[in-house]
Formats: sequence, structure tokens, C-alpha cells
Amino acid sequence: MYPRVGMASVELLERHGAQVVFPDNQTCCGQPAFTAGHWKDARKLALSFLDVFGPLVEGGEVDAIVAPSGSCVVTVKHSFRILLEGGAPEETLERARLVGDRTHELTEYLVDALGVETTGARATRSITYHACCHLLRELRVDRQPRALLESLEGGELVELEEAEECCGFGGGFAVWDPEISTELGRRKA
Repeated sequence: MYPRVGMASVELLERHGAQVVFPDNQTCCGQPAFTAGHWKDARKLALSFLDVFGPLVEGGEVDAIVAPSGSCVVTVKHSFRILLEGGAPEETLERARLVGDRTHELTEYLVDALGVETTGARATRSITYHACCHLLRELRVDRQPRALLESLEGGELVELEEAEECCGFGGGFAVWDPEISTELGRRKA
């Protein structure tokens, strides 16, 4: 939906020494279908994802798969196993494990794998940070985005009040329950 995020992620990774491979035939990991309960569709997308990225990982062409979305990373690392258990061949399950082990969220990869301490970016005003639910609760990634935000020149990182409370806009929630979502968003804002 927002191709600029992907392009900025590639630029950031390359600026910090990563060689980026972008398979043209890659598709969605299936996270929206999975969380909406459309597991048959999600399974097809998961298998397609594994068909694209599995050979790259198995053949040693890539050391890591990096995504700027905690939700996508959780899907690859955790949800693929749920989607594939009970019916997938053993080699598919092994591929899912291997691909999941090599999949990282962007800030986690920058800080932990590449040793990035600052991106060199500047802020022109004070900023705050709301930890995404999947990123924080399922991946336990919190230190890395905060470290990068704290390294911004020119701005101040202000701790968010009620930081653990829901923002109301995760996944399909905003579509299925717009009144509740909007009220939660108003409170967070």
C-alpha cells in the first residue's frame, strides 16, 4: 500500500552496507488473510512466499530477509507454522523454519545485525514512539527502534503516556470495528 516505505527501507539498508536482493516475484506473506481468518488463502500466500525466499536462503544467496513490518515478520516466523501444520510435507516445514529463522524486522536487523547506532537522520521537533503490538509483544523488539529514535539529531524523544495501551488501528480492527478503533485512536493521539 505504501511503496515508499519499502524503497526507503532498501535505501537505509544499502546506506549501512547491506546488499539488497529484491525478488520481482515476491508477494504478500499472507498476514491480512491470516488475521481475517481466511487460512486457505493465507496458506497459498505462505507457500508462495516460501517458494520465492526458500531457495534464496537455502542456496546461501541471502543471509536475511528484512521487512519494515513487525506484523509481516511475526507471520513468517510464527504463523507459517500454524498454517502449514497437519498436511505440509516435512521439507516444506523445514523450509518454513529456515526462512522464519532468517527473517528480521528492519530496526532489529539494522541495530543487531549491522551494528547501526544512528541513521544520521534529523528531527525538527519532539517525537514520541508507539510500539507496534506485533513488534513489541510477539517479537519482543523495543530496544532497537528506541535506540535509533534516540540517535536522531535535533529532536527530543518524549515518552508516550499510556504507551502500552492499544492505538486502535492494528490490522483489520480499524475496518471491522471503526467506532471503537477511532475512539482508541483519539485517546492515543
